[in-house]
Amino acid sequence: MNKSRKAFKMDYIAPVSLWLVVCEYDLPEGHVVEAASVGCNFHDSRLEHHCESGPILFTSRIHAGVYAHVANSQGAQNNMHTKGDWRVIPLLDFNLRELVRVKGGTVRCMLSFAMTMSESGALIVANGAPRVLCAVHSFSIADNVTDNIVFSFEKPLKTVLNEWAAMGLSAFEDELGEFDGRDPAAIAQAVERAITQAPITAPGFDSGACGVYSPVRGRWFVAADCKVFAIERTLH
Repeated sequence: MNKSRKAFKMDYIAPVSLWLVVCEYDLPEGHVVEAASVGCNFHDSRLEHHCESGPILFTSRIHAGVYAHVANSQGAQNNMHTKGDWRVIPLLDFNLRELVRVKGGTVRCMLSFAMTMSESGALIVANGAPRVLCAVHSFSIADNVTDNIVFSFEKPLKTVLNEWAAMGLSAFEDELGEFDGRDPAAIAQAVERAITQAPITAPGFDSGACGVYSPVRGRWFVAADCKVFAIERTLH
């Protein structure tokens, strides 16, 4: 949770724009901006730490939009979200430095690059939101560091670009950049089209497949056997 209204400067380096799905509400101690979070359920020997929970940073604005829509609709059905609607914001508008401080100096960012799907292209939903595949990237910052901080996501996202290329989405970062520049109405239409093409599976369905939506080509690209970095458990 981020409880600060103070002005801040958030800078990062990445080959794509990053997005969060958040809800906002007020508590007696202040205004809260809560980012949707996930945690993985295994230890990856490639990581120096056990994979714990962290905010989802979406590498695709359209995936973030699909996630927010499903979380809101599932929450309404299951009475899960009573604080407010989930919505998409750019990472530039979120105080990640403050979140690191609140988390005791270290935060694990879950870079979502695909959504878990059935091989036929249906979204798998768990705990009221779509399941996502993530690359995990951690930041540690000492409390006495007060200068503006530039967060770099280049290293983990290089692997993500390779994953997309293997799915037939070469230079996908350029496509996403073009999509980010569209007007809000066009973005909303694309999100609606993506949702229409991906029905939700029955609860309990599991799959090793994952999907990435191409806003330019107007369809989902589904891989039957994704290389999983972190399997999500939606925490909110």
